[in-house]
Amino acid sequence: MAENLKKFFKKKKLEIKFKKAGPGQRLNEEAPKPVAQSSEPSYSRVEPSAEAKQAAAAALARLQGTSTPGFNSRTDHSSVLKEMKKAIRDEMSLSENKNSPKNESNLEKRDTNVDMSKYAADGVYFRCPLLGPEILLKSEWRERINEYLEEQLKIEKGLASCLIIQNCNSNSDKINDCVTTLSKYLLNIINNPDEEKFRKIRISNKVFQEKVVNMRGSILLLEAAGFVEQKLSVQDGEEEFYVFPADGDIEDLKMLVDALENAEKINLELDRNVQILQPSQAARRTELPHDFFKYTPEELKKEQQAKTESVEEMLILRTRAMREKTGLKEMKKRYRYALMRIRFPDGIFLQGTFSVYEKYAAILEFVKENLSCECDFTLLTELGRSFVPADHEKTLLDLRLVPATVLIFKPNSSSTDEQKLSYLKPDVLLLLQDL
Repeated sequence: MAENLKKFFKKKKLEIKFKKAGPGQRLNEEAPKPVAQSSEPSYSRVEPSAEAKQAAAAALARLQGTSTPGFNSRTDHSSVLKEMKKAIRDEMSLSENKNSPKNESNLEKRDTNVDMSKYAADGVYFRCPLLGPEILLKSEWRERINEYLEEQLKIEKGLASCLIIQNCNSNSDKINDCVTTLSKYLLNIINNPDEEKFRKIRISNKVFQEKVVNMRGSILLLEAAGFVEQKLSVQDGEEEFYVFPADGDIEDLKMLVDALENAEKINLELDRNVQILQPSQAARRTELPHDFFKYTPEELKKEQQAKTESVEEMLILRTRAMREKTGLKEMKKRYRYALMRIRFPDGIFLQGTFSVYEKYAAILEFVKENLSCECDFTLLTELGRSFVPADHEKTLLDLRLVPATVLIFKPNSSSTDEQKLSYLKPDVLLLLQDL
C-alpha cells in the first residue's frame, strides 16, 4: 500500500500536464462528458511568445529613450508601459482568461460592499502542484481537494480514505489519535487472527466515539478493510458493532495499516500574488486583508482594547528586552503572512506575499526572480539599515518584518547605462496597475 501511495502521487504529477480544469475530471475517465463553454478555466500565467517579447523590448527601448536618468518622467513612463502592456496582452490573448478563478470566482465570495481599493492585497492565494495550475484561496483549494478525494473513493477506497483522514480533518492531534486507534484495531486482528474479540468494534465504545467516529474518512477505511455494521446480542439486549468477517483478507489489513502510516497531506504552496504599484497606489493601499491575521477582526478589536487598558503599566514595569520578547510572541500569535514591498529607484513598487516563517533569503530570491537582468543590489529598510549575511537565515518574524514592510532596492552599481534600464522583467511590468 505504501508503494500504491507513491504511485498515486506520481500519477497525479504526470496528470497535471493534461488535466482539464474543474473537479472530478481525470485521464482515466471512461467517457468524458460534454463541457459547456462556461466551465471554470484554469488560471496560469502564459509565457510570452517571441513576438510578444520583441514588442516588450521595443516598448522598453522607447521608455529608455524618452525617460530622463532616474525615471523622473512619470508621464512618459506610464504611457509607454500602457503601450507595452497592450502589445503583449494582444499577443497572449489574455482576454480568454478574464473569467479565471482568481479574477471571478474568488471575488464572488467576497463582500461586494467592502471597498477593496484601500487594501494592499485582495487576499492570500495558493497553488497545488499535485492537482493543477490554478491559483485559489485556501478555502477553495480545500473544497477542490475534498471533491477530488471523494472521486478517488470510487477507484481506491482504502487509499482514498487514508488521504481523507489526513486532508479533510483540521486538528492534527485528533488526526494522529484517529490514525493510531484505527491502526491498533487492524493490528490486533493481524496479530491475533483467531481471536474473535478483536474482530468486533463496539460503536458505543468511548474511545471509538471520541477518536474515530467523528473523523472524516475513518468509517470509510473500516468499510474498505471489510468491516460491516451489525447488531449483536449482549447481556442487556442488542448493540451495534463493526465486525470484521472470519474470512476477511488479512493482507488487505496489512496494506491499510501501511497506508495509514504513510498517507500525507496534500500540501499547498503560497502564491506570491505579485503586484506592481505606482507610488500613489502604494500610499493609498495600506490596509491588510483579514486573511493575513490569525484572529478575526472582532477578536483583534477585543485584544487591542484589553491591551490599551494596561499599556502604561506594562511600559513602566517591563524592561525593553522584556517588551521586545513579548512583542515577538504577540506577532507569532497574531500574524500568518507578511506583505513585502520593494521600492525601486524609478518609484515603482514590487509587492509579494510571504509566510511569516519564511527566511529573509526568500525575499532576496523573490527580487532576483523578477529583475530584468542580473545585478548586484542591497535591500535597505526605510531607516537606511542594511541586512548582514547572518540575517539571511532568520525568519521575517525574527527580523520584525511583519505584517507589512517596505524595503528600498539599492543597486550596488550606479552607472548611467544601469540607470536607464527597467529593473523589472517586461512580463512583470504587465502587472502595473492603472491609476
